[in-house]
Amino acid sequence: MASERRPISVLSLISGISGALAGLAFFLPGLAVLSFVAIAAAIAAIATSRREPKALLWLSYLGVFLATLGTVWSVTTRSFYQNHMIAMGQKQAQDWLQMLVDDKLYEVICLRLDYWDRPLEGANLSEYFLKEERPAGLSESAPLPSQMKDSFLQSKTVQKFLTSGKNTELKLIPERTVFFEHAGWFEVESVFEVSFLLDDGQTGPRRKTETISVTIRRTQYPNSAHWQIRQLNNHTSPESPEAPMIAGEGQGEASDTDLKLNPLEDQ
Repeated sequence: MASERRPISVLSLISGISGALAGLAFFLPGLAVLSFVAIAAAIAAIATSRREPKALLWLSYLGVFLATLGTVWSVTTRSFYQNHMIAMGQKQAQDWLQMLVDDKLYEVICLRLDYWDRPLEGANLSEYFLKEERPAGLSESAPLPSQMKDSFLQSKTVQKFLTSGKNTELKLIPERTVFFEHAGWFEVESVFEVSFLLDDGQTGPRRKTETISVTIRRTQYPNSAHWQIRQLNNHTSPESPEAPMIAGEGQGEASDTDLKLNPLEDQ
């Protein structure tokens, strides 16, 4: 009866609720701060209960347990999830470069288009990218198909891939991978050592190794998620400022007038 007349410990309630919510930090990272609230409220509840016993003190212990368990689970699970997404991003970037090595030029350009601007499945891509008029469904902010092809081919880095062809060798440098996370999307920047077989016109064909990075973005849509190539950067032989940029290439984000890039679906 004496315990029933004790006042309810509000701090214990706060600790218990905060601890339970902290376990959801995997889905909403901002909730991770509640683990500190749960622990602080639990310490305060235990300290004040020594001066005046209160009911529901057990919630403070439960709050600490849930906050600790939830935080460890959230951090561990999120780390596995992030590593999985990084591996997928690296594979998508390497597959895209491999398509360029295999001289699948039209497919590469098509995959760089905005998801909603892609030609319909089964379309003749060689004819599509010769068009000098805006096809139905292509947004006004996207260049004309012929302009997309011309701009892409003017890149010296792209020309090296096409010249070297199947003699090109790709090697991922995993330790240089960078992961960016934002609300609703994240980006993976994968760095490769690319060995080209090029002819300088004097000494004949010889190997030249350059460091090239590909930044790919994963965007979550209501019904699916897609990967989208954002940048192609040559760190060994950067494109000159006067040279036409591949969409988003260089510093900063791509502008609205840059070529749009097409998302690659999750595999």
